[in-house]
Amino acid sequence: MTFLQHSPSPTRTFSPTTRTAAHLRLLLCALLLAPLLTACSQPPKKKPVATYTNLGPRKNLPPYLKGSVYELVELENDQPFYVSAYGLVGQLRGTGDTDAPAAVRQWMVREMVRRGFGSPGMGFEHLPPGRVLASPDFAIVRVDAAIPPGVRRGDRVDAWVSALANDTTSLAHGVLYETELRANGANPQAPSVAVDVVARTGGPLLVNPAYALGAPPDSVQAKSSLRRGMVFNGVVHNDRPLFLILRQPQHSVARAVERRINERFQREADRNAKNNVIGKIVAEAQDEGVIHAYLPRAFRGDWEHFAGVVSHLYLNNSPGFVAAKAKELADQAVKPGAPLLNISYCWEGLGGGAMPHVAKLMSHPDPAVAFAAARAAACIGDTSMAAQETLARMATTRGHPFQLSAIEVLGKLPPSTALNQVLRRLLEAREATVRIEAYRVLAAHGDTAVFSRPITRFERQKFLLDVVYGDGPPLVYASQRGLPRLSILGRTPMLRTPLTFSALDNRLTISTVQLGEAGKEALAIFYRDPRRKQPVKVMSRPDLAELAARLAGEGATGEDRLDFTYGEVVAILQSLSDGGHIVSTAGPDGRQLAASFVLQDPPRIEDQIRNAPSIDEGRPQGGNDVPERVGRLE
Repeated sequence: MTFLQHSPSPTRTFSPTTRTAAHLRLLLCALLLAPLLTACSQPPKKKPVATYTNLGPRKNLPPYLKGSVYELVELENDQPFYVSAYGLVGQLRGTGDTDAPAAVRQWMVREMVRRGFGSPGMGFEHLPPGRVLASPDFAIVRVDAAIPPGVRRGDRVDAWVSALANDTTSLAHGVLYETELRANGANPQAPSVAVDVVARTGGPLLVNPAYALGAPPDSVQAKSSLRRGMVFNGVVHNDRPLFLILRQPQHSVARAVERRINERFQREADRNAKNNVIGKIVAEAQDEGVIHAYLPRAFRGDWEHFAGVVSHLYLNNSPGFVAAKAKELADQAVKPGAPLLNISYCWEGLGGGAMPHVAKLMSHPDPAVAFAAARAAACIGDTSMAAQETLARMATTRGHPFQLSAIEVLGKLPPSTALNQVLRRLLEAREATVRIEAYRVLAAHGDTAVFSRPITRFERQKFLLDVVYGDGPPLVYASQRGLPRLSILGRTPMLRTPLTFSALDNRLTISTVQLGEAGKEALAIFYRDPRRKQPVKVMSRPDLAELAARLAGEGATGEDRLDFTYGEVVAILQSLSDGGHIVSTAGPDGRQLAASFVLQDPPRIEDQIRNAPSIDEGRPQGGNDVPERVGRLE
């Protein structure tokens, strides 16, 4: 009998070989689906979390710091963050060179094309990359900047510009095209390989004005000086918080520290939230091991002051604790060798409740103790103004060991009419450093004693010209950090006449001319600009402020105008001062005084503030288990 087996049409038969292959396919599918089915039946895996080393309790902690943030955390991300890039400097006067490593030149060509060099639509059709790189009026340079700790997005940062190992002889008169700064951006094998742009900078360069106007110098130091310069007012792109690393990671402790910091700086947090500013809170716990602390705007970039207050906050903020702790600190402060800066930070962190005990020490016979107490009281906000008056007496006492430090503290306080009146008295001081520091604070406060106006050319601000009238000796001060400011202080400086002055290989001349029958004198400024066919002639009164404005490009509509950069104006004024051509108006005794010229020089002026007599031996004793660069409180 034949059995007929019904099969779906079309009929398909399976040989042993095809049957084995089918089994293998089924097995493979099962293996592939198994993980998916398992994943669906099990809860998802948790995201890996950061792990932290438990450093244990801080050893040998001073008793007065028990219960403070310093006891619990280490400070990190408290060093400058260095960024760099290769850039292009133009408007040189035949002193540049674009020779660079092959990778750098190729990258620079791509950058120029991206920025529109050679493009008619961008207005750079006369500057194709090939012509630029063949011209001695351009130079490929290295640009470096140090992003400070605690910087906020939009803050300003200065940068250093230096020539490469090529034939660039001088960067004087140069202008840096906009440059994007990155971590390790000036990598000769892979320029700007990093993606994230940390900051942008560009603009006219300021080189050493002592050499910027004359013939090429002979000394090695002078030649090296002309191959370096500074560019002001770069812009930072992102916040850079300080890191508070918990010694013993724990969520509850991290939240407690976060809450205490935000309580202390609540006014700043509320103001940021109201204005919708990035970083609406001052501190934010990321997890059980690290807290990000954002520098409040009120500290104006002074991250060391902010870190000092944060580290010395006590978690207990009850009125009873504050009063008892303030008294304990006052008793500690008068002991020999007391860490006064740390104690002053502790008082400041405690706030208004510490004032009764702090106020008693502001008249202490030891000037270091008195300064530490007055400093803390002023930063807390002494409504009686006693702390501010104490600091003012220190600032106006010639030879006081904390004279400049007192001015610095006064400059950190919120502006007020009473405070500015105190600072105005310092504008008549004999010491130039005291007068300059008082001026800088008043200028930052926008005080009416400083008559300030922007000097612009082609709707571009070059610098601020500040005039501060007074009976003190004439002084010309030029900044080298932050916003460019040219300042004229004291009895009105003017040009001594008759005058004959030349610079820039005699291309620039300033001479006295007579106007009309009255015999009034004026200055004739004559400049043979190599970029123009016709020379430029400008008239000015002998007033120094007007001369500076004329040199930078101010003038009446329809008149010829000059266009010197801030650095060039500074160099011209310094040369005039060195030649004895700048004097004051005649005083009551009929005498004229020669004007001093001071170029802001951190080692000479700002370090005098930092090198004032110490009120602290460093960080609290007993932190020997802390890594070298972590948690230091100097």
